[in-house]
Amino acid sequence: MSTSINNSNKKNITIITIIQNVIGVSLAWELSKIAGSSHPFLAPLAVIICLHATLDESILHGYRRIIGTFLGAFTTGFIAPFIGSNAWSIGLVVLLGMGMAKLLALSNEVGNHAAISALLILAVQNNGGYTIDRVRDTIIGVLIAILVKWVVDTIMGKVKG
Repeated sequence: MSTSINNSNKKNITIITIIQNVIGVSLAWELSKIAGSSHPFLAPLAVIICLHATLDESILHGYRRIIGTFLGAFTTGFIAPFIGSNAWSIGLVVLLGMGMAKLLALSNEVGNHAAISALLILAVQNNGGYTIDRVRDTIIGVLIAILVKWVVDTIMGKVKG
């Protein structure tokens, strides 16, 4: 059985989705820079990850991204200065981030975001302020994604109010 990238059971990307992303990533980048980020690409990344087909899905995925990012930053922030960056330490911070998500009975998505944040924070720990930028810019990106989704859905008549 062959599979295809263009699955006929799923809708293709829409112009509205593209417009939402373009507006969202641009706003997120600028707000991140205004907020003092040295890593402004993190906010647009959150926008792209968190924009979904519905406002409720965007809110849910945004919430999970913020919680996972915070867990990864929290667990790695304490030990990163002491363990260096190598294969074992990367494995350790991923274990701690995902382990915290498991202990708190959170979703796999939260665990994955915790692991990604932990890995990136450890890998670029000497790159001034990355941990703070990661958390702040994630929040900025998630809020922008939700705002853009809400505004576009309201204009398109998808939000009942």
